[in-house]
Amino acid sequence: MPRARNLLPTKHLTISATYEMVDYLGDLTRSGLYGKNEAEAAERCIAKQIERLIKYGSLRRRGREKSGRAGVAAPRRRPRQQLGRK
Repeated sequence: MPRARNLLPTKHLTISATYEMVDYLGDLTRSGLYGKNEAEAAERCIAKQIERLIKYGSLRRRGREKSGRAGVAAPRRRPRQQLGRK
């Protein structure tokens, strides 16, 4: 059965990993619980760790936009830098 489509916008990310890390990710895919390939396993591991960090207070959950499109992440706003005046 195919997976449900991700409703949130995504961004492509490239990482470098040691051969051992890729082997561990391959082990996770063979369990069937972490996706079909190493890239999906890495994404799920990262997502789980972010959830843990939110749970224990190291990260704060980001809000969601209340627009017509459900599940769309709110745009990220950067604070303005204070310029020193002399």
